[in-house]
Amino acid sequence: MKVVFELLEDLARGGRRYHKNYSINLGLRVHFTARTKTGRLLGVGFDSGEDQYNTNILAHFTFVGITSPGPSTLWTRAANHTTNVLLRSIPRCMPQWRSEWYGITELVKRFQDALCKQIEPLKKLVELADRDGVFLNELMASILYPEPTFYQKLYQSQRNDALYA
Repeated sequence: MKVVFELLEDLARGGRRYHKNYSINLGLRVHFTARTKTGRLLGVGFDSGEDQYNTNILAHFTFVGITSPGPSTLWTRAANHTTNVLLRSIPRCMPQWRSEWYGITELVKRFQDALCKQIEPLKKLVELADRDGVFLNELMASILYPEPTFYQKLYQSQRNDALYA
């Protein structure tokens, strides 16, 4: 929890190496939802009964651009900074941005570290279920396959031909 509050203070003061106008141009909402009714309504916060109480904190960060609608350079930098700080500071942290991912390099490294023992069996299952990579998004592909397989390359070229012809 201390890491989250230090991060918020850093953003409010303008960031160490970032723009000094975070607190003016970027609204931020943090919603702690683990073990709460709200968390359960949102479908989050279902911690196992085996965990010690207060060992897991589930926090939702929402950035709102006040001076410009949609993601801006400032928004992207703040999201990237937030992702990197959380990944480096909280050992079991795993950010789950809804629609946009920032700090991809750190996220891929975190997933690869977490999957190091299970990666080969997982690759085999993915190859059986989705040989052509039809359902494989870019992030999962970069985690599972640093180099695309023959079938994935073939599917991608056929897809590109169909889309851009």
